[in-house]
Amino acid sequence: MEGLPTLTPGSYMSGECIDFYLKTLWMKEKNRSQMWFVSLEAIRCLSTPLGPEDGEVQHIRKQLCLPTEDAAVRPVVFVVWNADHYFVAVMDYEANIMYVFGRKITKDAEGVTEADKWDDWNGHMIWKHIPKLFGWEGCAPEPTIVYSVNWPQVLIVNWLMFPLADITCRMARTVAQQPAL
Repeated sequence: MEGLPTLTPGSYMSGECIDFYLKTLWMKEKNRSQMWFVSLEAIRCLSTPLGPEDGEVQHIRKQLCLPTEDAAVRPVVFVVWNADHYFVAVMDYEANIMYVFGRKITKDAEGVTEADKWDDWNGHMIWKHIPKLFGWEGCAPEPTIVYSVNWPQVLIVNWLMFPLADITCRMARTVAQQPAL
């Protein structure tokens, strides 16, 4: 794996390592989870205007051990790489709500807002294409509301270098392990 050197203290963790870690967690939790997980690799395919081709959809389903048809509608959690930064998003197609965690990292963006410029990171494309991945019909073309939760982020925690990607992985894992509301 080319990303292994990024696992050293003080390094910015690569998306390849984040994907491997979260896929490993997904394989352990998928049968108990109340959410679906979509990998960073898959999100790259889903964030394009045309979305994935049928062969890519089948490949993603196989990689993530997703049902080949009739997947239950559940929230979907994933990590996004945008503007040299990782953050977590959750798309809830039943409630028509999207949650974005940690996209903005400055003190002035701290807090919860009912807005996110989701087209800046192709969130509108991801929202459009995720139903194809799960075989869901009749989903709204966009969420009714987008909640954005942000906090100032730092690299030094307890005098140790703590990569932001590790925080992102912890956030995605915590969100995915929460029981359904």
